[in-house]
Amino acid sequence: MLFSLSELAFVLLLLAVIAGVVVFGYWRASELRAAELAQRKEELEAEVGFLQDQLEELAMGNVPCWRRPDGVIPFFIGTLTVPDEQVVTVLRAGQEEADARTVEDTDGELEHALHTAIRQEFAGELRYAAENRCYLRIAVRNLTDSFAPYRRVVEVINRTGIVPVGE
Repeated sequence: MLFSLSELAFVLLLLAVIAGVVVFGYWRASELRAAELAQRKEELEAEVGFLQDQLEELAMGNVPCWRRPDGVIPFFIGTLTVPDEQVVTVLRAGQEEADARTVEDTDGELEHALHTAIRQEFAGELRYAAENRCYLRIAVRNLTDSFAPYRRVVEVINRTGIVPVGE
């Protein structure tokens, strides 16, 4: 009977060791899974924060086009430069200075000519903004010593539905 009890004790010890190894394996796997889930939770919390910011922007109706996921609109769609009171140059983003369009005051109609030039030059961006309910930004540089020409240009930009940003 002693021999069979020692065999039984050995078998039970062996089963206990095997059970311990199996439990340790499950414990280790659960630790790794918990670490993965914690990392995923942090990523999702960051994404939820970003989406909440976007929802707040949507609620206020002020979503910039450059933040859209397709990323086709640059931060500034272009630059308007006011070198003097009678001339405004229109430059699209990504173009060279040599390709800039010059709008000159003829018969006191600078505002009308500039409005037409902006609508023609940025027609695609304006259409995109209307379809996607977002707004566009354009940089305005005033090279004159007077604020009046800058203000006239900004008023024209505001009528086109573009947000002017002074440089």
